[in-house]
Amino acid sequence: MSLHRLSASALDDDAPNHAPNQAANQAATATGLDTVVFDSSTPTGASIQFTEAMAIARGAATPSFPSRSRATTPTRPHPANQALHPFAAIMQQQTAPQQTSFADFSQFRGSSDSLLPPSSDCDSASATPTTPSKSPSKPSPTRLTASSLSSASLPFTPITPTLSSSRSTSPSSKKTKDTSSAFEAPLLSAQPTHIESLKAGVLMVTKRWINPIHFHEVPAIDGVVDLVQKSFSFNEGARPVRRLLTLHDAQMKLGKSAPREHLLALLVESRSWRAAAQLASSVIPTLSPHSPADICHWWFVRFVALEKLRFLDVLAVEVDVLQPGEALVSVGSAYGADVNSAVASGMVKNPVSWEVRVFWAREPTLRGFPKEALDRVYGLILECVQHVNKAVDDKEKDQQKDRIRNLNLLAVDLLVEMRDFRLASIVLTGLINAPGQTPDVTLLSALLRLKLQVGDIHESNRIAGIIERTLLLPEHTSTTIDATVLPSNHFAQRDVILMNRALLAIASKGDWPSATTYLQELLAHLQHESTSTPFPRKTTQRNSIPIAVNNLAVAHLYTGHAAQSLAHLESLAVEMPAVVATCGPLLFNLATLYDLVDASLERKKRLLGSVVAVSGGDDLDAACLKLG
Repeated sequence: MSLHRLSASALDDDAPNHAPNQAANQAATATGLDTVVFDSSTPTGASIQFTEAMAIARGAATPSFPSRSRATTPTRPHPANQALHPFAAIMQQQTAPQQTSFADFSQFRGSSDSLLPPSSDCDSASATPTTPSKSPSKPSPTRLTASSLSSASLPFTPITPTLSSSRSTSPSSKKTKDTSSAFEAPLLSAQPTHIESLKAGVLMVTKRWINPIHFHEVPAIDGVVDLVQKSFSFNEGARPVRRLLTLHDAQMKLGKSAPREHLLALLVESRSWRAAAQLASSVIPTLSPHSPADICHWWFVRFVALEKLRFLDVLAVEVDVLQPGEALVSVGSAYGADVNSAVASGMVKNPVSWEVRVFWAREPTLRGFPKEALDRVYGLILECVQHVNKAVDDKEKDQQKDRIRNLNLLAVDLLVEMRDFRLASIVLTGLINAPGQTPDVTLLSALLRLKLQVGDIHESNRIAGIIERTLLLPEHTSTTIDATVLPSNHFAQRDVILMNRALLAIASKGDWPSATTYLQELLAHLQHESTSTPFPRKTTQRNSIPIAVNNLAVAHLYTGHAAQSLAHLESLAVEMPAVVATCGPLLFNLATLYDLVDASLERKKRLLGSVVAVSGGDDLDAACLKLG
């Protein structure tokens, strides 16, 4: 017999990460119970193709051009480049008397005609006839127009022209004294500044993000539908109807003109993750590349939806599209190193949002590689530390410090998944004892569960005492009675006190009856708080009820009262079907109790048809019902 422990992440799947919650839940595995979660509101390339004008402005090689007679005579390369141009070197021996000098400024002058406007003085000068040279072995230099370029039939050989003193000493430069000014003006106007070119590179990256070619097809696979078809035959009457919202259904319900965020909220509330992924893939191509924050937001929606649907291979491929943790631009691309260094130094803002980068950091653990995820997390921590040292604004420093704290909590969660509880407790202790930090009850409760997991009962009792002294109400601080024997109504957060006492009773003494008493009191308190407290505290208490019911059912089972345990879970399925249908561990425990009590399939089929098929999301693993 195996029972699942109900984790807080199963009830709060919409949050990107709740490291203390998961750490606490993993730590309670050996005790048979789980933890009540209290959210402390902790936040959680393609190459760039630049224009030819920009390449020329940065000093790229300039092509050569045909002679003035429009003949397709290949040009002679610079002596330094003859080894790189064997074709030009061979042709040089055949047509050497007809070649012009490459040190001639007018030869380089012709290479800039493609940058000059049609109405410039150079075009008018090229229309005037030239006087034949007296020496037939040395023809006069040639200046070409755009029309002569179009008549060339052979490919041009790239050359590296010389811009040194030949401009003033060459005879051709004396004949055309105004050519230098006519040549330099267009280059100066076409050359962008360094920052502008870097921003242009980032813009081309965001343009790549909104390309619809990156989206993969989400297969329409639903295990609940297959299970319904297998469990209910046509002879039994009408089959239960699977109720899932599609994107079209949501648009018809809210109207086609409804805002995208409203559609997303409706789909998330109904756990229709496939429709949410389709919504994100339809919204991203319509976004502007000048709004990287919106693009990253909808990419994050798609990532979460793919994670819920467990399409992990597709998720890994699509996360790499944004390159959140690597070089923003491929190093081998044009200006890639400049853009990457500018983003790393803060000269240009990184277009990838922080939530996407955190998701990228923990994505390997979804595929079973927590060590790789831990390496990525510590890489982000190092980056945040560097930003703290460079920041001059206190607001930015506080933001980076909050990120460091949340990343350390995520590291604790990954260490718990790797079952390295001792190192996880060391990291968590460092967060609790950080300078300037007040005692955090949520982190202390998580540390208590980690100590129970490694069997350190003495340290667990000491931490429990710190928690109770921290939560003791001011009117009871003067009492001389030990805080561990005071009634739970003497404390500010009764649910934390009662859950910790139940866990200590089970782990230290194996006292299941005392644990049952604490859990019954906890359930009564949560039910009262959920009806009498305002939002959002009411929502928190209501989400804690299934955890308390599940733990109480486990305690009843270990005391030999399987019927009472089954009654608690069945009543929860009737009162809160939407919660039960979306929580796989709770459904697994209920199916296990059905097997223990009567080993009948009828109850499981009724649970499938009336609760799961109606209220379950498409992220639910149908295997938890144990129907074969």
